[in-house]
Amino acid sequence: ILQSHYQQIRITFDYTHFDSLDPQYKNHSSLLRSRILPDVQNFWEQALRVARLPTALKINPEFCPYYTSTTHIEPGIANTDLVIFLHANNEDVCGQNEILAAAESCQKDQYDRPTVGITYICMDEMDINNDKGIDEIKHLLIHEVAHILGLRAADMAFYRYRNGAPRTPRPLNLTEVTCVDGRNATVQRPAENTLQMGFTNRGNRYYELVTPTVQTVVQNQFNCFEMKGARLENQFEDNCFGSHWEARLFTSETLSSVATPASHYLSPLTLAALEDSGWYIANYTQASISPFGHGAGCPFVENDCIVDGEVPNWGKDYFCNDTFRDGAPIKCDPMHRYMSRCDLVDFTDYPFNEPPFVPPGTTYQYFPENKMLGGLLHTADYCPMYSLIVVQGDKELDCEDPEINAIINAAGVDTFEVETFGANSKCFNSNMGRPLCMKYHCNAEQNKVQI
Repeated sequence: ILQSHYQQIRITFDYTHFDSLDPQYKNHSSLLRSRILPDVQNFWEQALRVARLPTALKINPEFCPYYTSTTHIEPGIANTDLVIFLHANNEDVCGQNEILAAAESCQKDQYDRPTVGITYICMDEMDINNDKGIDEIKHLLIHEVAHILGLRAADMAFYRYRNGAPRTPRPLNLTEVTCVDGRNATVQRPAENTLQMGFTNRGNRYYELVTPTVQTVVQNQFNCFEMKGARLENQFEDNCFGSHWEARLFTSETLSSVATPASHYLSPLTLAALEDSGWYIANYTQASISPFGHGAGCPFVENDCIVDGEVPNWGKDYFCNDTFRDGAPIKCDPMHRYMSRCDLVDFTDYPFNEPPFVPPGTTYQYFPENKMLGGLLHTADYCPMYSLIVVQGDKELDCEDPEINAIINAAGVDTFEVETFGANSKCFNSNMGRPLCMKYHCNAEQNKVQI
């Protein structure tokens, strides 16, 4: 397919199921329709170009029983390249622990590009009372649409070269493989030119996406040119290979399995993966550099985050070994937006010790004197970091929040005259007893951050 044939992707959301929602969700539905989903749609339509469908998109009810009108079957939905049906409060999805949303595709075009999908939204988990909560929902749904577009383990065997030839030979055969959790499964395994298996230095199995653009982007991200590809999440995934970026390496990336305000960076990596699917041409101006581990070098990728209970020199900007307690040091999170505390806890007496907060297994234990110590974020391989996970009711201290001044004062902490809170501020560690929120400016000519 010639690049000149690619045009901005057209996305259609179907809101019909929202019409039958309980009245208590009226505000949720209205906000999704009028503000959040239009922003999500605009983001992806600006981010991707596609070989547009030449005719109306006809829903196949055998594969996608989510259609809301028989006209979706015949004559079809005109002027669109992707239709997404929206469902709210699905019991199978929203009944699970802390699930905010889920998504999948159900129909493909002749080149295997997903053309129809469904997104399940758990409205009881939505905070629509402030701009921060609304922004969280927007980034969550940007994440879910990426899965529909093709960033899922189930879609990787269908990826193609730019000329349309399949990366994995056809017909696709079922193959028995060992999954990241050690179980055997019979699946459609992507070819080695797309997905490869590897092991960490502690023997933990993972799969990584090794397509060409992904390899280039991930090497640049970490300044580590030994990397073959981008590692996929290997814990608590509901599939064999992983459908998210590994949180140990990509915790600030939108397509990691971490759902916090710090993971709002849809980076060139996600766009590279979608481009390497063969279905899209990416507009990388829509991407943001993911700050976690950026330029940190190969030791960040290959070595333990904690060595004999201590933070290695290369990891001091990202990891920590201060056990969480009242009076524990407050420092900036790795993204320099929040004041936070180290999320290292002793799982023996952690008061909220329930799933997903389970103790680290043998290959995730970094403290020889106490094997029950670990970071709360299990998907980050229990590496402790200055985290936004709310621990024992701790407040999120967001330097970009203009109202944070009152929260800090209410906590009995004085603010300093030099501090500024708002959209143009970041968190900077200091020798004044806590980090400071300071207005900053990126000086491109000097390649410096000026305060």
